[in-house]
Amino acid sequence: TNSFFIKNKTISVTLELPLDCLKCSEDLKKRLFYKNNFITYVKSKDWVESLIVSETPNTSQFIIKAKKPIFKKKISLYFDSEFKVFSMPLDLNLPNLAIDKNEIDENTILQAKIINNELDNLSQISYSALSGWDVEIDGFIFKLGKENLELRLIKINKILIDLKSNYSVPLFVDLRYKRGYVIKEIQ
Repeated sequence: TNSFFIKNKTISVTLELPLDCLKCSEDLKKRLFYKNNFITYVKSKDWVESLIVSETPNTSQFIIKAKKPIFKKKISLYFDSEFKVFSMPLDLNLPNLAIDKNEIDENTILQAKIINNELDNLSQISYSALSGWDVEIDGFIFKLGKENLELRLIKINKILIDLKSNYSVPLFVDLRYKRGYVIKEIQ
């Protein structure tokens, strides 16, 4: 929150960010002194979720809430919780998500969130309507498919400990088999 006086008027700005975005706040500070343009400018920002403006004769208060990125699409492009893509002037260390926009529905959103919550050190997650989910963790690529996702996530956490201690090369692990899995060296 920043407050200051301009021509006998108190101006207050509260910026609610899910993470520290110095570029976001600096960008907005530059525009703040142009009040009417400031409101338009804030509304034009992809990363702004909401803007609340309160005016009295002696005060102007702006409350700006930023979107929370959950996956990275590419540098400065992120997915929010509804898988809508937005830009934010940051390069965050979030898992990359590769999914065709036509394949995004309630089920894939829910599954991607479950995968993200259940797996540590997740660097890449991708979905294909044909083959299902693939994830990359610590250089190992796991093919999950589309069925029995929860069971396969539990399997990954068990298998990963063994893989890390016994293999130094990147591996491809296909978990889509009913009675086990297949390990292949990535070439």
